[in-house]
Amino acid sequence: MHIRNTDKKIFYVGKGSGSRAFSHHQRGRIWSHVVNKHGFHVEILMRFEKEKDCFEHEKFLISCLKDCGIELINQTEGGEGSSGFKLTDETKRKIGIAVRSRGSEINKKISDKLKGRKLSEETKLKMSASKLGVKKSDEHKKNISLARVGKVFSEKTRHKLSEAAINQHKKRREQNAEKET
Repeated sequence: MHIRNTDKKIFYVGKGSGSRAFSHHQRGRIWSHVVNKHGFHVEILMRFEKEKDCFEHEKFLISCLKDCGIELINQTEGGEGSSGFKLTDETKRKIGIAVRSRGSEINKKISDKLKGRKLSEETKLKMSASKLGVKKSDEHKKNISLARVGKVFSEKTRHKLSEAAINQHKKRREQNAEKET
């Protein structure tokens, strides 16, 4: 529960995870207005093993508090949460179309923002590990190939791509040799 510091009234009930209950990030406009005016503190009422039980309890609390005349700023009756939410294939397809169709000016801004960004070795290893063993479908490979059509790469980039392909080929050869022994 989020409770106003000024008058100790409950104004919000929600299911949290980790330190979410204490976070000011990704909150609604009304929540921010209340907190800016009154401040707030958090009371963790219960902890649950199963998320489903937590959502049910959230709905129950919101209902009880509203029945008691307590005005909450919750915009729903609770229990909807987006934890573990999976996009449908159709939604993924629509997002893909939207991303591909956005202007090259936006793509350039994003690219410029990411240029020069240095990744830690730990991050590089995690990214690499996440790709290990992932098989690309023929359609995916075709889409990657089509995305590169017409692109002009610098000599440095062509060299890096060539080195990566050679290293990947060596790794596959070593893996195949290990399987045969």
